[in-house]
Amino acid sequence: MSLPSDLTSSLRARGAAVARVSVPQERVLLRAYRLARRFFERTSAANKQRCQFLSADAALGPAPVLIGYRHLQGTKELVRVLGKLPSQLPAALRRAIKEAQRVLDDLLMQGLIALLRNGGHHTSQRSLRRLCRGACPLDLFYYPNQPHCTEPTSPHVDRGYLHAIVASPSAGLELYEDGEWAAPHMIWPTLQPHADVIILANDALARLSREPGWQGGVIDACLHRVVNSTPHTARLSVSYELRPAFGRALDASEPRSGVPSH
Repeated sequence: MSLPSDLTSSLRARGAAVARVSVPQERVLLRAYRLARRFFERTSAANKQRCQFLSADAALGPAPVLIGYRHLQGTKELVRVLGKLPSQLPAALRRAIKEAQRVLDDLLMQGLIALLRNGGHHTSQRSLRRLCRGACPLDLFYYPNQPHCTEPTSPHVDRGYLHAIVASPSAGLELYEDGEWAAPHMIWPTLQPHADVIILANDALARLSREPGWQGGVIDACLHRVVNSTPHTARLSVSYELRPAFGRALDASEPRSGVPSH
């Protein structure tokens, strides 16, 4: 994969950037996309409901968290993976999810390390992995985009440090920039589905960039939403977020240690 040379400046300017993955990695992301669409579109509602379980993991907080399949707001469906995958998911999809997760995790780890070093916080990938272990969700969002589903998702920023959203062949994602909503392909005209990954700054990174020890300039979390811009054309989104485990965070006032605070 290729991190953009202006990653830091792009995230500081608009809270978002784009990275191009390698051809083998593009194939991994495309396979996950195709198998996920097959699951959402060909699996019965009853079998989908079986693909979920409650996880009690200290990395996620004190309350159990629902993992796997969910039907949300009547307008979208979700498969969320955090650690263990639901065993009822098709085996091919489980393998594809794990491979896609590795690609997106490596991308965001490289990106965050570059941002931290630019901000004067020298840390290692090993310490970051320890900080985030068990807390980073891979999400497969499916939007059927029926005509009655016209309301956009509420504008929001996400938790954690960075968010990777694989460029989709179907429109819908919009970023808020300069007082207006813009689709990614309007911001980056050469954007290619599955080959490009949109990287968003999240709220924990925005807070870190405002701490006294940070030297890399303020970064705002990216406000974004999803709209039904193409009725009757379903949209699938593959995304991954780099989040710290519950109760842990990087500390910009300790630039040399790279040791997460507790």
